[in-house]
Amino acid sequence: MEKELVTNSQALLLKELGFKERCNYYCENDKLKLHNNKNGWDFNSSFIECYSKPFKQQVFDWFRKEHGLFCYIKESLKSKTTCYKIHNHDDKNYGPYTQPNLIEITEFVEKNYNETELICINELIKIIQK
Repeated sequence: MEKELVTNSQALLLKELGFKERCNYYCENDKLKLHNNKNGWDFNSSFIECYSKPFKQQVFDWFRKEHGLFCYIKESLKSKTTCYKIHNHDDKNYGPYTQPNLIEITEFVEKNYNETELICINELIKIIQK
């Protein structure tokens, strides 16, 4: 289950960026804990010594919903590479995030799918920090 979560450093950066989604996992004094409520809790707004530890998919959904950043990851088993692509427009070219500030990043890495997800999240964080 832990491989589906963001790293501790990513979770802290997401807290700084305003990530306030309900999560089932959180860190207290850098120790991973499971919240016993099935709906989760927003630990980033609740306790200074705690921070939310979201699933990677929650983070991708949040970047899309809050910042208009779309991404996808494709793994090639034949070449042992993985590609991730980040863009701020959808394929139908509509919505509030269409042009003029076009962002499109495509990166090929020699990592597995899970590692590439983390690399992609790091890149999304950098985009918002600018």
